[in-house]
Amino acid sequence: MRDGAPEIAIDARMAGHSGIGVYIRNIVPRLARLRPHWRFTLLGVPDDLLPVFSGDNVSILPCRAAIYSLSEQWALARAARHADLFWAPHYNAPLLRRGPMLVTIHDVNHLALDHGWGIRRLYATVLLQALRRRASGLCFASRFSRSEFERLVGRFRQPFWLTPGAVGDAWRSARSPPRARSARDYVVAVGSVKPHKNLTGLLDAFALIAPRFDVDLVIVGRHDGLRDSDDTALARIAEQAGRVRLAGALPDAALIDIVAGARALVFPSLYEGFGLPPLEAMAVGCPTVVSAIAPLTETCGVASEYVDPRDPHDMARGIAAVLGDDTRAAELRRHGHDQVRAFDWSRTAATVAEAMETIMAPTSRDRRSMP
Repeated sequence: MRDGAPEIAIDARMAGHSGIGVYIRNIVPRLARLRPHWRFTLLGVPDDLLPVFSGDNVSILPCRAAIYSLSEQWALARAARHADLFWAPHYNAPLLRRGPMLVTIHDVNHLALDHGWGIRRLYATVLLQALRRRASGLCFASRFSRSEFERLVGRFRQPFWLTPGAVGDAWRSARSPPRARSARDYVVAVGSVKPHKNLTGLLDAFALIAPRFDVDLVIVGRHDGLRDSDDTALARIAEQAGRVRLAGALPDAALIDIVAGARALVFPSLYEGFGLPPLEAMAVGCPTVVSAIAPLTETCGVASEYVDPRDPHDMARGIAAVLGDDTRAAELRRHGHDQVRAFDWSRTAATVAEAMETIMAPTSRDRRSMP
């Protein structure tokens, strides 16, 4: 701490990713504005971070260690050795760190799912078990992610906070009609092509409704360079190229336009820690059809049509309920507009700042878990 100003080190290597990257990109600038007398050091690749993060109290320290690697343990601990607090926005926190450490848990899918992750699953197990004992405080993306942590990792005694995702300003300001719309109607799915995203189930459901509705299916999300890509889904997409299109990862503006122009967003995931795409769809007035799993019912409330993700027929029913009933679609748009108000990045950033202050306080070890 210099001149009474806390020095906060943040692992920002995933800032360019979807999911956790959205979390980092929205919270860090707000943290810097909320606590202008604090000093924030972002660890990552400067060329990736400089276009996104700036501010008199924000600096960047190069850190090129690969994510989920043993080298990141040493590199992060060394880079943050002089910081008053280290914030890991993902569970891959440096166990060699000596000093206060706040860790955000979005999900524990590497433990909950069986996709043959092998070494990565072992790495996740070791890290999460260690963090359960050694982290100074924990943030959870949802009540579900907290309950899953306790179920699969174990009970913990540190203070904890709920720090959910939210809808960014660009989504909130895009409620007007999109700049461009496909010549054909379509439904959209957003998510990387991984097995737990359940695109094979969605493709089965789409095949059931395709004869009844003159719509296409557009799938947006990363599909190349993944260690655990859903090869079955990729093959099926290629077979249905006439009605199914794989758009790949898109910049924010293009993603917003595609979602805003869709008849519905379908989110058929088998497992999530939070589930941001449905909320973003609600912000632009797109009706949502989502899996009836705990994290999504927690996030989406009454603003979605729920389906059984393991039953293509029920998924087809839910999609048809929106496409074939304008009244139901309008009802979901109305509820979605209200639901989005419950999630705000400024509130989440303020909670993260509160967590940091609590952990850095001299009496933090004596505090009980936060509700």
